[in-house]
Amino acid sequence: MVIKIFTYETKTDFAKLRQYGKSQGNWIIDPIMGSYFPAKALQLLGKDITQDILGDVEFGETAPDNKNKIEFISESRLKELTKVQSKEFDLSRLIRLCEEINDNFNRQNYFSVGAIGRTILNHIPPIFGCNNFDQVASNVGSKSMKASLNHLNTSLNNIADSFLHEQIRKRETLPNGTQVDFRQDLDRLLEAIVGHLK
Repeated sequence: MVIKIFTYETKTDFAKLRQYGKSQGNWIIDPIMGSYFPAKALQLLGKDITQDILGDVEFGETAPDNKNKIEFISESRLKELTKVQSKEFDLSRLIRLCEEINDNFNRQNYFSVGAIGRTILNHIPPIFGCNNFDQVASNVGSKSMKASLNHLNTSLNNIADSFLHEQIRKRETLPNGTQVDFRQDLDRLLEAIVGHLK
């Protein structure tokens, strides 16, 4: 079964609409669901806003509020990454990690943000001919770029280590958005990747 949500713009009399739907085969009678209009009939009434209301969330969940959505990794930077054509490196995993970090930050899944950030640092060193991110941070770019990458390396690794390796305690404190907000330094890294592979 498919559930669709439409606007009601035509303001047509419901009884007349149902009668018209029956004559056109657009009024479905189901022993379980009862009677209803299929999506093709509802398109005559207004616009399909299912994606706007529900998005791709599971049944019973609340769709995230896109009006207050924060770009942890900017849409423009993601577009730059998708446009890179490299014969040596497939960026599809990196792009997906960036999309997931955006999604998790907006859902306030801050443990996931730290873990994915750490995964990105472990994933990209071969792009710069390096074995690990320590080497990337020490050798890539200008003095200011190195400062950003070294800060990202130290700060993010410490945060992710605390997320991934600390054992349970008598009292816990949970991370917040400020704690995992390494987006400026991460953007410098992504900028360096785009520039290096162009």
